[in-house]
Amino acid sequence: MRGPYGTGCGVRTGRAPRRGAASASGSASFAGVRADQVVKEIDQGGGQGWAVRADAADAEQVWASVAGAVERSGRLDILVNNAGVGVLGPFEGISLEDVDRVLRTNVRGPFLAAQAAAAHLGEGGRYITGASIAVDGGFAV
Repeated sequence: MRGPYGTGCGVRTGRAPRRGAASASGSASFAGVRADQVVKEIDQGGGQGWAVRADAADAEQVWASVAGAVERSGRLDILVNNAGVGVLGPFEGISLEDVDRVLRTNVRGPFLAAQAAAAHLGEGGRYITGASIAVDGGFAV
């Protein structure tokens, strides 16, 4: 059995990776605010999913969720980093808190997940990093 793990796979752009991961392996693990919805869809399609609510920018939560995915499937073959956030509105209205949230999720998050997964990905393991917020409609600046 393969052991795929994904973040941010609950939005539109995450549908294909999560379906592909579950159909290819029969089982997949996902972390994020919509992880329960992802697992329900996988289970309804005949696969087996595992969900954990985790903040992509929280090192302890990321490391624990990756370790849980490895424990559940026995291995980790694929990491799909798809979590992303954005702030829409006039430039002068964007706060430093908004910028910090974007950087924590879109930069720190993929770094943490890749670092946590590195110890478990064997030969032939894959990292796939996207940006759900940029692909999911995009926006002009």
